[in-house]
Amino acid sequence: MPPVEGAAPSGTTEGTTTVAAATQTLAAHQIISDNVEASSAFENCKKINDWNAWHCTNSKLANLYFESLDSDKMDRSVQPVIITSEKSGYYNDINSFMDHVWDGFYTGQVRLSRFPAMVEIGQDYQIEYTGTPPNKMNYKLESKDTAATEGSVFTIYYPNAGSYSVYVDNAKIPYTEWDQTLG
Repeated sequence: MPPVEGAAPSGTTEGTTTVAAATQTLAAHQIISDNVEASSAFENCKKINDWNAWHCTNSKLANLYFESLDSDKMDRSVQPVIITSEKSGYYNDINSFMDHVWDGFYTGQVRLSRFPAMVEIGQDYQIEYTGTPPNKMNYKLESKDTAATEGSVFTIYYPNAGSYSVYVDNAKIPYTEWDQTLG
């Protein structure tokens, strides 16, 4: 979907971020960053040039947070991480947060492998690490839409074959039997 550009939405004050009272709930109104490859893939989002941002009326936007739980999580670099969705055309090339240690003018090269990304519930995504993916990861999807009836599938490419366990609220989810018909 190509980006839509324009002026501030109706009910706003020119040059400010004042928004009409009808759109002041988080589920109905969000302002998101100007990341064209990601933001243009979301439904009901319009680029506002004066804001250098996108105005969205989409209750399905959610934040995906994921981080390494491996022992080398502070000094091993696995970024950038690329998240894509074939259906919507979403593309987001993300890095982890800033270094945690500075020694005067120089960085201490200590960075937690933690990543934030905005996604849309109801879309399926592929997550690809440019470095070797950590063995232990924590993924968390946060949304203000508590009545969401759709789900999302996140496919994570791991370069080594193996068995992986999934836990939700510290409870192990039983594995799915192998389906020979699917290959």
